[in-house]
Amino acid sequence: MTVRSIRRIVTDALMAAKVKAPTITAHSLRHTCADLLIRAGANITDVQAEMVKALEQVADTINRRIAAI
Repeated sequence: MTVRSIRRIVTDALMAAKVKAPTITAHSLRHTCADLLIRAGANITDVQAEMVKALEQVADTINRRIAAI
């Protein structure tokens, strides 16, 4: 999965939701998710652990795809 493909997925999802915000990125959505979890009362340590876990999963996916080439 490339940066371009992730950007396209986010852009397509935003267009489908009729959101016109060209500055929204996958990274900004990640921050929004963490912020909403914390505002909803989630423990900041748990949110941080989930963000790291998600990042590791993305890295694993990328590494598998690169290895398959």
